[in-house]
Amino acid sequence: MYEEVLNLNFVGPITIRERPLSSYKILPGDVLNLAVIADSDPSLTLQYKWMFTDLQGNQKEIHSNEFWKISWPKNNLTIDVRQVSDPGVVFSLTGDYSVKIFHNHDQKIISITVETDIVTTGPFSCFMKFFV
Repeated sequence: MYEEVLNLNFVGPITIRERPLSSYKILPGDVLNLAVIADSDPSLTLQYKWMFTDLQGNQKEIHSNEFWKISWPKNNLTIDVRQVSDPGVVFSLTGDYSVKIFHNHDQKIISITVETDIVTTGPFSCFMKFFV
């Protein structure tokens, strides 16, 4: 009699343990920490990719800079406008943020909206009327 042994390795889904709220407001002088804690099969390494879409619909991958800090292993994004007095700078950081958490067999996406109550007289002032 013929017997075949089938060895299946089950990879469990990515589980989100902690995530940011879906919406935040920022003002000059604020620091906003968006933390994500996730886990999955221990044999797989989770990766994180942070994206930003501004109010005009332009999307880009986030890299650490003067206002954005990505913490190792890229599961935390800090928006830091403590040293900012220009409302236009704060307004330029408002929009839709997302983080894709993934490995070879699964992915999850978390979306966060960041808004502000400030009114700017700079180049974004015409847009502020619709978002305040």
